Amino acid sequence: MREYQKIETLYKFDGTKKKFIEELRNPIVEYLASCPWLVSEKVDGTNIRVYWDGHKVSWSGRTDNSSLPKEVEELLKEQFGESEPLFEQLFGEKEVYLFMECYGGKVQKPNYGGKERLIGFDIMVENIYLDKTTIGAIFNQFGIRTVDFWYMNNLDDIVKFVKEYNLPSPLCEGDSTTLMEGLVCVPAVRLYDHMGHRIIIKVKKKDLADVVH
Repeated sequence: MREYQKIETLYKFDGTKKKFIEELRNPIVEYLASCPWLVSEKVDGTNIRVYWDGHKVSWSGRTDNSSLPKEVEELLKEQFGESEPLFEQLFGEKEVYLFMECYGGKVQKPNYGGKERLIGFDIMVENIYLDKTTIGAIFNQFGIRTVDFWYMNNLDDIVKFVKEYNLPSPLCEGDSTTLMEGLVCVPAVRLYDHMGHRIIIKVKKKDLADVVH
């Protein structure tokens, strides 16, 4: 199974100082800094891949060797164990990946409260990531919630938001007060670099706290 694209950090990491430095890592991201971005919450859970090879459904964690907790396996079996007719109806023999995060319950800390649950954040069809603004309708047919997406004007606004946001994640249930970890950001218009890699970055509150000038 294909692994989800690695999401790069916004800033460079200085190996000597063991800190992020206030210098953008990717020159393409720097070029796009003043452009609008589509952002979503970075959910801190267990990465899940559900794979349709055109004939059958399988699933795994972030890598093929990942070991999923019993509760997560049970949730995936309940959600996708009988999903082959729907995959066939939606995609025929096309190769499809649903990328999700499992969070809450006994998954890991920080805990969002409630039982283990799934939230979708990306879909790949025939090796092409779909426009993030279109994936909600597909996840909805599988009964899966999708992360909320919204637009921000530029990278400066994104960094400011992550630094200053100190309210519990909207995903929290019950008494949980887990803060939003950060944002995942893509340009408002889907763009790829010269190697064919999608432009996508993560901006984490923890990383910004360690940035040095």
